[in-house]
Amino acid sequence: MDFVTVGETMLRLDVDPVASLENLDRLQVYVAGTESNVATALARLGLRAAWISKLPATPLGRLVERTVRMHGVDTSRVVWDAAGRLGLYFSHIAPLPRPQTILYDRQGSSFTRLDEEEVNWSFVRRSRMLHITGVTPALGELPRRVVQRALQEARAASRWASIDLNYRATLWPPDLAREVLTPLISQCDLLICSRRDARVLFGNDGKPEAMARALQGAFGCRRVCVTLGAEGAGALDGDAWVQSPAAPVTIVDPIGRGDAFTAGVLYALLTDQDLAAGVRYGVRLAAWKQAGRGDIVWVNRGDLTAGDEGGVRR
Repeated sequence: MDFVTVGETMLRLDVDPVASLENLDRLQVYVAGTESNVATALARLGLRAAWISKLPATPLGRLVERTVRMHGVDTSRVVWDAAGRLGLYFSHIAPLPRPQTILYDRQGSSFTRLDEEEVNWSFVRRSRMLHITGVTPALGELPRRVVQRALQEARAASRWASIDLNYRATLWPPDLAREVLTPLISQCDLLICSRRDARVLFGNDGKPEAMARALQGAFGCRRVCVTLGAEGAGALDGDAWVQSPAAPVTIVDPIGRGDAFTAGVLYALLTDQDLAAGVRYGVRLAAWKQAGRGDIVWVNRGDLTAGDEGGVRR
């Protein structure tokens, strides 16, 4: 594999924008997980991507596995749970002034019971790179051990590792997240972090370049990407700073844009391009994702360089 990742994927249940979680009569169903979102994007771009997880051996578990595999991702190392449940989350993307609301129902899911001894670690050692996020270690002690072991295996095999902080305040408090994530970040070659997460977790605020240099100095990662919302994103590669403005977009669904950005960065690096190209691809894929519904960005290589003018392709 070019890329391997480990994490939980759930069913996302969308509420009609003009309804509410307390007043609904139908739900739109999507498959959603931050790690598998990155894997599906990279597979659609032509790379050999694999996703490791644990799913219940139920129709819902099979729906998730089939959907991820449909995009070209290797799911052969998914662990099947004979007596488990699938995590869910409810999403309500409401028009202003109402807030966007996400409600998780994932406690006790099959993935949270994935033991490190159930994982085929030789598969991780043989892959070119490992990608982790800050979501998985927030899910409990067993997922935390799996992530720690994954990094140990990748580093022992001299594989490249990346981490997207992806802080979720509803899953754990900042102090605990900082304590757990700090040693993980220090083992990674690439750190991807939103400006908000840098501020909340590490008290790091200010101009993007100064923020990235502070993160690089604190953790020793050669490469640091900072996402800046409507301002685009910037990245530090060694001592060189690059920045790209956000791509124009009509936002339909913002969920998954960070994963799409990550996929653009990793695609560039895995195809021997520089980090400047990765940032350009990342902001483009983030915009592409927000223009469609669901967590997965339906993209191909031609979309990386197509124009932003919209219109009709003929």
